[in-house]
Amino acid sequence: MESLQFLYMESNNISDIEVGSFSGLRSLQLLNLSSNSIQHLQRGMFSGLISLSYLDLINNHIQSIDGFTFENMASLQFLFFLGTELGAVSPDALTGLTSVEKMSTSDNRLCCLLEDNADFTCARTSQTSPLDTCSRLYPNLALRIAGWVMGLLALGGNGAVLFIRLRDRKKKVSRVQNTFIASLAMADILMGLYMIIITSVDLYYGNEFYLSAPQWRGSQLCRFAGFLGFLSSEASILTLTLITVDRFICIMFPFRPDLKIERKSSLILVSAVWVFTIMLSLSLVIITSYRPDVYGLSDVCLGLPLHVEAADTGVLEITGNFFFEYQVNFVVTDNSSRPPWLFSLIVFIGFNLVSFTFILICYIMIFVKSSRSSARVRKNSFNKQETRLAVRMAMIVATDLVCWMPVIIMGILSQTGAVTLHPSLYAWTVILIVPINSTINPFLYTFIIHVDDLIKKRRKQKYET
Repeated sequence: MESLQFLYMESNNISDIEVGSFSGLRSLQLLNLSSNSIQHLQRGMFSGLISLSYLDLINNHIQSIDGFTFENMASLQFLFFLGTELGAVSPDALTGLTSVEKMSTSDNRLCCLLEDNADFTCARTSQTSPLDTCSRLYPNLALRIAGWVMGLLALGGNGAVLFIRLRDRKKKVSRVQNTFIASLAMADILMGLYMIIITSVDLYYGNEFYLSAPQWRGSQLCRFAGFLGFLSSEASILTLTLITVDRFICIMFPFRPDLKIERKSSLILVSAVWVFTIMLSLSLVIITSYRPDVYGLSDVCLGLPLHVEAADTGVLEITGNFFFEYQVNFVVTDNSSRPPWLFSLIVFIGFNLVSFTFILICYIMIFVKSSRSSARVRKNSFNKQETRLAVRMAMIVATDLVCWMPVIIMGILSQTGAVTLHPSLYAWTVILIVPINSTINPFLYTFIIHVDDLIKKRRKQKYET
């Protein structure tokens, strides 16, 4: 049948095509295999189709494609891949398709494999996330270096904080502050673990991460990393709120010891914070096991509401008569937009904004109080100590505000439609801005204070000498 030009085999329940089945069909221009049961495309099954320009594989639930399946098909111009259920994709899956002009697919990875073709149009029929790129998990070298540096510093620095606090627990220092700072250090250690996991995944997959991205998003390790990242961020914010309340009571009501948080109360409050955040994080893991797309962004396993899923998805539509002349055009099927999951909006914008607003108001009142009573404070060493401690705690809160307020502001602007954030900005936010406070905090609330105490001790020794 060397003269056959058009072959329609749709809806025939075909499950397997042997290698060489189309050998000899040198003149075939159109092959329609849509709505069958083909799950595997093996190398050689399309051999001999040297003139084929149109191939329809829609609704076959294809799960795998061998490398070089389409070799020697340089004349193919239109390819339909809708309804695939692909696992990991080989980088050579579409090798040989040098003349493809238009492809319609629900899998963005197939578009990536042909992005270097000249005049190539890929009709994506599913939404893509902001980090759904055609490269590795971290878009550039700077983010990869930052991921390792911040992850290791967060682990090492906060580990040292816990060691110092446990070593000095019997000294004459505020046990309440020790409890709160230890809680904050533990939360920051979890952020360090999260960063190490994500950065290690980037190193493991390398430049071909996008080919295995769906498998990574649905993996247990990704869910565990998301659990750590979410638990760390919310436990840190709630602990900062407790620190603020403690400083507020000590400065604003210095002569009301009945209002102060005692050591036993601090342990109860910290335990309540961790129980609440762990339960919230576990509920999130359970939900994502049924709906892995709840975040909108899942490559880094931590969803922030910094984008609205955009439009411009569609299909390729064929018009004209195949026996004479036909055209394939891209038709938009969805130009609507929708925000990410409501849970992300409530927690990362609503809850965190309320917490930081409360913290900011409290510290403003503290410093107003301190400035008005500066003359009396100089004569009272206890008040001086409390004020100095409040300043140090305010520095910790300030670093968290610098990290989280940009996220909150960008989230509000993107959700209201005021701005459209560039994907690279989202990457820098998730990978660099959010965890940076976990790296800075130990230097602020332990190392600086520890060095200050050493300097005072040496000055005292020198004075006594």
